[in-house]
Amino acid sequence: MKKSVRGLIITGIILLCLPLVLIVLLILWEIFCVTVNNISGVCQTVGVMNGYSNSADIEVLDNVTFVGNTSGTGNHTEARSTVLVRAKDINELEYRTNGDKYQITSLSEKIPEYKLDRWDRELEMPYENEDCYVVEVYGEVPFPNSIMGH
Repeated sequence: MKKSVRGLIITGIILLCLPLVLIVLLILWEIFCVTVNNISGVCQTVGVMNGYSNSADIEVLDNVTFVGNTSGTGNHTEARSTVLVRAKDINELEYRTNGDKYQITSLSEKIPEYKLDRWDRELEMPYENEDCYVVEVYGEVPFPNSIMGH
């Protein structure tokens, strides 16, 4: 009789602790996903900058990496590498840009206010913006459904 009561107590404790263990595992999984996605974003930025380092006509002034939801829909995670460069020829800049989805914006042209505000917060903008471009490269991350995109 004592063995059966003891077995029921142990079973009850396990059943009570099981939700807590599952919650801890879920939290650890999300931390793992966030870490891997951030590493992926930094690797993407380094890859973009390595493409520019092979050219004497391109000077990297500043860069920033953002991993999260870049489109505002709140349902996925992606990486955005923003690189501020000074280049003599935009064709050389396009040729050396690594990435499937990218956008090159000249600082001498009219820029939407929301973009200029974000760039001003993230980057050290040059006083002289002649021949300066902001290159934004968008890429995928290993875990696009992680908590960072929500």
